[in-house]
Amino acid sequence: MCDFGLLITISVIFVAKIGKYEILMLKTLFTLTLFLFPSLIWSQQVTLTGKVEDDSEQPKPMPYVNVVLLKRADSSFVKGTVTNDKGRFVMEGITPDDYLLQYTFMGFEKATVPVRVGRLSEYLDLGTFALKEAAAKLQEVEVAARRDEVEKALDKKSFNVDENISQQGGSLLQALRNLPGITTDQDGQVTLRGSNQIAILIDGKQTALTGFGRQEGLDNIPASAIERIEIINNPSAKYDATGMGGIINIITKKEQASGWNGKLGLTGGVGGVTLKSESISENMRDQYRFTPKLNPSAAVNYRKNNLNFFANGDILWRQKMMKNEMITRTYDNGDVVNQQFLENRTQPIYNIKAGLDWQVNEKHEFSFYTLYNYRAYNDLGDIPYIEAQSGNMRRFWEYDEDEVNQTFTSSIAHIYSFEQPGHQLQTVFNYSFRRKDERFNFINTLPNEIGTDTTSLIADEHIFDLEVDYVKPLKKGKMEWGAKQRNLRYPNQITFNPGINSVLNPGLAGSAEYRENLTALYGNYIYESGKLEIEAGLRMEYADISYLVDDNHAVYQDESFDYIEPLPAVRTSFKINDRNNLSLFYN
Repeated sequence: MCDFGLLITISVIFVAKIGKYEILMLKTLFTLTLFLFPSLIWSQQVTLTGKVEDDSEQPKPMPYVNVVLLKRADSSFVKGTVTNDKGRFVMEGITPDDYLLQYTFMGFEKATVPVRVGRLSEYLDLGTFALKEAAAKLQEVEVAARRDEVEKALDKKSFNVDENISQQGGSLLQALRNLPGITTDQDGQVTLRGSNQIAILIDGKQTALTGFGRQEGLDNIPASAIERIEIINNPSAKYDATGMGGIINIITKKEQASGWNGKLGLTGGVGGVTLKSESISENMRDQYRFTPKLNPSAAVNYRKNNLNFFANGDILWRQKMMKNEMITRTYDNGDVVNQQFLENRTQPIYNIKAGLDWQVNEKHEFSFYTLYNYRAYNDLGDIPYIEAQSGNMRRFWEYDEDEVNQTFTSSIAHIYSFEQPGHQLQTVFNYSFRRKDERFNFINTLPNEIGTDTTSLIADEHIFDLEVDYVKPLKKGKMEWGAKQRNLRYPNQITFNPGINSVLNPGLAGSAEYRENLTALYGNYIYESGKLEIEAGLRMEYADISYLVDDNHAVYQDESFDYIEPLPAVRTSFKINDRNNLSLFYN
């Protein structure tokens, strides 16, 4: 399916300054989108449910009623089912369109009801329908196959990474660069439609692996571990305000076949760069040009009855040249200095994920999930400063940096399902931990002396999340309510070890801790008719933030502030015709 589009965005920001902090008081984002741009995404699949009773003074549920779904345009068959012993029916995998729903049962009149299936709700409850008693004859039902369609949904787009061979052996960050609307800079900063106010989730959870307000860990996740990437350009009130510019949800692989299943994979590659920018100094080390890459992976899955266990792992080992930048500096006195920044990296990355899904009965389901990521790298850097006129060395910097990052994420989820499909109460507790252990050795060579320094940093992140979400399907949409409590703790310790002719200021070393407590409540309502889609919601957030440092620190001191903000979100879409939609978003 091809669409074309025009996007207009107007933003207004009010900022207040308290101490060293600039606090965002209000941000209004007004977006007008005319969908006219080409895209390749997967269609939204909707589940229909309803109940059938007899038309008597004391209605009783009717089991085994034939329910058939037809296309309204040509009355072609789409899907059929029968009601259960409680008179309820369920139809899954329905694509958005206009349909006719037919009810037939021996001894009762055949009934036909128009149904509009929209793009915003995964479940639609068509309510209770009463069949009138009469003589009727059941017609033969023909079963036909259906091919998945490609369609854009108002709330999100899904891109399949697993089947894209060009992404195999690469990282998640490289896969994101190929998606429309996403750009990245040389430091791995991700922007969505020009905004960096985005939240990146893994399997619907915000973790220390992708970071809060940064995306440096994305280049350390193998693309082979990813099934698909979901992009929500205009988040509803259900999502945190930190992602007001958009949500990127990374869905990792999870086998679904019955019994024992396993998979092994190995991807390798070599990048050849003959020479990228001639070195300006003979003292510089050789540039990495061979740049090999290896990516073995393994997965195992066991599914039987109400139990599903899964585990998979990936290793990504690579060498690459991170930087080779040429810079010319002109000083006020007329001096011109040529500088080159070369950095080579060797990096192993390990990912292990495991989980268990246990459906106790029709009403209760538990999920246990854990993810461990280990990434280490050794960076070797050279930065010479050469006088342009004389060719003499003004200074030469060399560094050797070793860093180890370990991330652990674990969650427990419980889903209570009501009798009505899609009517659920979900409770999730998530804990995420990350430790960054870095050691940096630095040599500063001047014409008449050499200086040496070593710094080390240990930075931890502790993130506790508790979420409760309630979803109630309606005949033409759904209602959502929820609450969230988050607690963040970021303690860190930096240590300086001055060497000879040190350039370090020992007073800048010490410990610090960032703390944040967030409480949020939200409500969201979705309505869908033939040509109109509306989603309106309100999120209330209260945050208490503090930054604590050593009492005797030479520069920094304790700071704290709090805020409470209402955050409304409205999304509408009007179907002009089969080829054009006009959409309006307010965040």
